[in-house]
Amino acid sequence: SLYHDLKEFIKTNLGFGEFIFRDVKGNELARARTLYHLEKTLEKIPEESILYHVEKNQFSSWLMAHSEPRIAKRIKNILAEEYGSTEEIRQYLLTTIRDVSQQQNRGKVIKFTPTIFTEEDKIIQLADGSMGGKGRGLAFLNTLLFTMDFGKEFDNVNVKLPKTAIIGTNEFDSFIETNKVISSKFIKNSDKEINKFFLNGKLTKNLIAKLKTLIQNVKVPLAIRSSGLLEDSQSQPFAGIYKTFMLPNNDPDDGIRLKQLCDAVKMVLASPFLESARKYIESINYKIEEEKMAVIIQEIVGSKDAENLFYPHFAGAAQSYNFYPPKDMSHEDGIVALAAGLGKAVVDGERAFRYCPKYPRVNLLEPVGIVENNQRDFYAVDLSLDEEQGVNNEDKFLTKRRIRTSHKEGVFKEITSVWDYERFQFLDGNFVRGPRMLTYRNIIYYNKFPLSDILLRILEIGEIASGVPVEIEFAINLDGDQTSNLPTFYLLQIRPLSVNKENINIKLDKIKREEMLLSTTRAMGNGEIKSIKDIVFIDPEKFDNTQTLEIMNEIEKINNYLEANDREYVLLGPGRWGTSDRFLGVPVRWAQINKAKIIVEASQENFTVEASQGSHFFHNLVAMNVGYFTVSHLLDSDFIDWEWLKSLPAKYSGKYAVHVELEKPIHIQIDGKKGIAVISKATK
Repeated sequence: SLYHDLKEFIKTNLGFGEFIFRDVKGNELARARTLYHLEKTLEKIPEESILYHVEKNQFSSWLMAHSEPRIAKRIKNILAEEYGSTEEIRQYLLTTIRDVSQQQNRGKVIKFTPTIFTEEDKIIQLADGSMGGKGRGLAFLNTLLFTMDFGKEFDNVNVKLPKTAIIGTNEFDSFIETNKVISSKFIKNSDKEINKFFLNGKLTKNLIAKLKTLIQNVKVPLAIRSSGLLEDSQSQPFAGIYKTFMLPNNDPDDGIRLKQLCDAVKMVLASPFLESARKYIESINYKIEEEKMAVIIQEIVGSKDAENLFYPHFAGAAQSYNFYPPKDMSHEDGIVALAAGLGKAVVDGERAFRYCPKYPRVNLLEPVGIVENNQRDFYAVDLSLDEEQGVNNEDKFLTKRRIRTSHKEGVFKEITSVWDYERFQFLDGNFVRGPRMLTYRNIIYYNKFPLSDILLRILEIGEIASGVPVEIEFAINLDGDQTSNLPTFYLLQIRPLSVNKENINIKLDKIKREEMLLSTTRAMGNGEIKSIKDIVFIDPEKFDNTQTLEIMNEIEKINNYLEANDREYVLLGPGRWGTSDRFLGVPVRWAQINKAKIIVEASQENFTVEASQGSHFFHNLVAMNVGYFTVSHLLDSDFIDWEWLKSLPAKYSGKYAVHVELEKPIHIQIDGKKGIAVISKATK
């Protein structure tokens, strides 16, 4: 019929439909449906077929009809006589397709194709659906790096994302439906039972096939991260609530590595249903049924050392807003926390080096303080562990190692200085001898790597684009990567910071000292609270930083009682709350103190610890508008009336922790702009 003939003419002569490879006699040899299939077929099709289609200009016509005009224009009107052989024409066609495709895909989130894992500057989507909060942040960063062309802005430095793939939330929906997960019934199980159920569940065959291709192409350690819909949102940003798994990905058996990867993906999908995550979601007035999980698969930044450990030279977190600026700096000057090795030391609130990116030559601590607070341990992926044992917890393949002199003289030498203990000063230079400390002076003082400039630029653009202050996580490889020998700055993620700027004016001169329970000039949060009657504190005279696990258990017991009665409280104690280093403070998780509305860290004469900006625990306090105070015994303006607290009748008294219940509520005032807070003993 005329209709059929017209349809065939359009498909055959105008390039619509499949590309049909033919020999000189017109016999069909192969078909290609997509650009990827065209490329793969070109690699192996006989030379006579290539010559046949080039002479008829059919490659260009087909590509133009399939929305590939840039490639089509470059290969249009190829003259065979200008090439030495048909094989040269084949290579020109393949090179053109690959070069233009890579250029067009830079800075984008693109659909999976089997060859895509060899390409840079793009995010690969392995399953449809939302990318989640963290995924959206990565997509923004990827576009930012491409459009701003950071390579031209910073000489002799690479600025990039690690190779990244995202599993959209449709896979989560499929998993929940296929494996019959009913939230209301399911969450009654223990965490162990939930994890076991998810590990026994089935991912879609389509995703498994893509993960198999990923494993075959990627041979470096991998981070499997959560990216929930609620995670890193502007209205209620939070971090560290869900699971992240680090995999060595170095077993010679692809099957073992694939199983490890699938298990880690399942464990991340399970993480919203675990008790600590559920409690957090409920505390921000959401239901577990509203959360969906995307999964991010990201190459871990770093290199292998002589002990078969994998880690970057250093990593960190930077915030465009400093909640505790020194007196000569402003909130908007920002703050950076750095740690040698993987960034877990920073986000878990352990020892880290802090400085202001706007004033990198200004030390936030005296030299002696830098020595006393110097990082002692670093985190790495242990490549020597047996991968066949399975993924049973997120720290399975992580190891924490002491930073030895050999590290400071070797892999970390560029970020150290020699401590002159006679003159109480730091000395720099490769040939200076003496004990070394992590100071990052080569980086931030002498600008051998433009870290501060890069951070300020990204934080500035991120804050403008988000409309709120932001935090980024990053890692640095000073030796470069597989593609170049240039030192490389890797962006790992970006999230909004919740900053409440409501105007609260505290008139300290109108409040008598004897009326105050507490006063501090280092307060985070904002607002006024007149409803709290419960105070939980650790007696500073009984505090022992070697017994913080026992203290944690006592605090959890009190919190459970107050949670059952739906009562918020003020939590006070020496050292740092929420750190994973139990010698710096009490290593509580959020679920163990989720009814605390005010958290106070008090320093003592023999126990002084920096505030934990940059940690996930700290970030979540900010997001939930929990008051977070640091009270220094060194400042006349700061104090806690411990004697008054200890004189009150105890509702509960443990070996270390005490719970008191007041007849009248205390009066809490927080001025977030000035960083001042006062807790008065009774509401007026």
